[in-house]
Amino acid sequence: MPHGITEAGFVKHAHLLIQEWEKWVRKKQWETAGRVATNALAWLNAIKVDGVNGNEADPCYEARILFHGLRDLANIARITSVPKWDRHPIAVEEVWCLAIDAEERVAATALALRDEYREWLKGIAAAAMQAIIARYGDGPYLSVGLSAEKYLCTVCGEDYRGCSHERGIWYDGVLCRRRMIGVKRRETSVVDNPKDRRCRIWPWNTEKSSEPGESMRFVARCMSMFELAGNDGETGKVVNLAELFSKPTQSIRAASDR
Repeated sequence: MPHGITEAGFVKHAHLLIQEWEKWVRKKQWETAGRVATNALAWLNAIKVDGVNGNEADPCYEARILFHGLRDLANIARITSVPKWDRHPIAVEEVWCLAIDAEERVAATALALRDEYREWLKGIAAAAMQAIIARYGDGPYLSVGLSAEKYLCTVCGEDYRGCSHERGIWYDGVLCRRRMIGVKRRETSVVDNPKDRRCRIWPWNTEKSSEPGESMRFVARCMSMFELAGNDGETGKVVNLAELFSKPTQSIRAASDR
């Protein structure tokens, strides 16, 4: 069970953790900065802020978004500090998705970082993505059309399209969201401007096909399950560079035959 903490105590400790993260960032000690963020997430998973109105945003939820983003950014900086990182396919794919995750998280959090750090953090993700685009271009991507049997409200459990709750608003400590039940894929398209840029088709995951009627075969992510605040209890991890850069690129045939 999470233990209680006053709102004042929560704010004080959260800002101390942010300052600790900033200290290691200034020293470019990315691994240590990443560990500060994962330790902060473990702390957030173990507490509950006392006295918060159930119809107000959960401060722990917002803080989890922030620290997941700070961990993502530390991992980006750590990977991109390796010479010629952008020539290693697995590293490129990892940085691309981390940068998108970090951008969304830093933009979503209401917790205050100092303005100069907020802009600098955005610059880490943007610079990594620009380096990838400069070498490999921008896209193409996969885009999936989905349908669902039901769209349920996470607050009342009724059909979201007919209930009175509004997505993104807190009700009695529950964040209103739309939950899809009985999801089916209607179509998959190759596009230049996707809703989810994580679903990118990378050049090393494509090959000419020898099959009749096929011009090319490729392996790519068709959808992602991304949570701003991470999944329950998740802290993520600081990237292991030796492990990351030793991973082989998956062959097209091996992936398509699974």
